[in-house]
Amino acid sequence: LTAKDGKLKAGLKSAESRLSRFGGAVKLLQTKLNATSKWFASSAKGINTASSGLLSFGGKLLGISTIVGGALAYAVKQAISMGDALDKMSKRTGASVEWLSAMGYAAEQGGASIDNVTDAIKGMHETIAEAKVKGTGEGYEWLRQLGIGLQDLDDLTTEEKFEKIADSISKVEDHAIRTKAALGIFKGSAEKLLPVLPNIQKDKVEAKRLGLIVS
Repeated sequence: LTAKDGKLKAGLKSAESRLSRFGGAVKLLQTKLNATSKWFASSAKGINTASSGLLSFGGKLLGISTIVGGALAYAVKQAISMGDALDKMSKRTGASVEWLSAMGYAAEQGGASIDNVTDAIKGMHETIAEAKVKGTGEGYEWLRQLGIGLQDLDDLTTEEKFEKIADSISKVEDHAIRTKAALGIFKGSAEKLLPVLPNIQKDKVEAKRLGLIVS
């Protein structure tokens, strides 16, 4: 009986040990399952946050695209309007659209405007026409003093005539005489173009470099 009792106790201890190890394994599994559950919960929260962020970004992107689209449409409208205005100026003055767009930039650099340029072209045409018909006139006298004869202008385009006269006027050292020559030939508000005249060629090159030439 004693022997049998000893074997029974040994068996019970072995079973108790195995049950203890099994309980430990169960606790470890439970711990890992809890950790996994927390990870999934955290991941779900992250996904929700990311989703909200993407939706917010999408809304902002849509807003930006709307603004850019509106700005682009406005720019296109302005470009068409400018092209139309230059085309009308070209028909009134006889100068090319390309040259007028470059002169618009040159005028702005000198504190003048494209309207001052077109007024000066109109005055120049009047001066040359009067000189050819009458052989006289204030503008004609100024052309002579600048060393420009009517024959020198005959085969030139409108822009070439303007630039030739502008170059001669800009070389006059005396400011008062330079102003009178400009007013005599170009008429109107030609004095506003005085700062522009010496830099026409440089500003035309710059306008082309900046992509401001309209065709």
